[in-house]
Amino acid sequence: MQSPKEQTNNVTPITEAAKKPKPNAAFIAVLAILGLALILIGGYFLTKVRSIAVYGNETYSADAIINLSGLYTGRNIFAYDLAAAKKGVNKDPYLYCEAVSRKYPSQLVIRVKERKEYAAILLGGGSYCVIDESGWVLDIGRSEESVAGLLPIYGLGSMGFTVGTKIDADAGRLRPYTVMRIIESVGSRVSSLKYVDISNSSSVKIVTSNGVTVMLGDSVNIPSKIERMFRALPKVDPLMAQRAIIYVNSTGSTDVSYPTPAPVVTPAPTEQATEDAEGGPSDG
Repeated sequence: MQSPKEQTNNVTPITEAAKKPKPNAAFIAVLAILGLALILIGGYFLTKVRSIAVYGNETYSADAIINLSGLYTGRNIFAYDLAAAKKGVNKDPYLYCEAVSRKYPSQLVIRVKERKEYAAILLGGGSYCVIDESGWVLDIGRSEESVAGLLPIYGLGSMGFTVGTKIDADAGRLRPYTVMRIIESVGSRVSSLKYVDISNSSSVKIVTSNGVTVMLGDSVNIPSKIERMFRALPKVDPLMAQRAIIYVNSTGSTDVSYPTPAPVVTPAPTEQATEDAEGGPSDG
């Protein structure tokens, strides 16, 4: 039989940790839910769009491009339809929207390129269709005065064009295909050309800014022919440039000639109206 002292020694002492009440599971769940709610609410306001940045614009203002996109600030960054915004910017034929993206936590970004006028295709009635370097149709119905400085292209007026589309560069449509190969090959050297005449796809003609006539023949190997043309131009006598003809042959040869112009016969003055080459009354 144990003595009272021994019984006392066998009692397990109560520690400080044991004295603390155990947390209730429901209380822990409530705290977790409140914490999650605070995180979500904080995250929502943290990702509220405060600005829209535009990159790549030169002549267009950022506000004009943002208006086209339909974007605006104040909503959560995930609440915007970026595909629709890109489509809105691309409605302007002079703009190409590369991307609309999110920049976390609170900004939308629009990246664009502005299409540059490059060439003017003569249409019926004396109006012009304006295209960029890629053949993208920018405008239709422009006057001759408004396209000064662009490369005139003759012989495509009957093809049919639509603003916001590319001219057909498929090899199955020979004349547009040939024009696009010429434009791609000329590139930034366009100021050295006066015009391109594709009326006869078997005898493509280019006239340079100093009056040299270049005969490219057909559409075969256009890039090679254009490079040979540029190599031959410095060899032309500048005093005879207006008479010079460069024949860029498919065989690989490039010939320069200076044919003597035929004498011009001036008709005797008359009071009667005459007919011009197209059957219309002449001015004299």
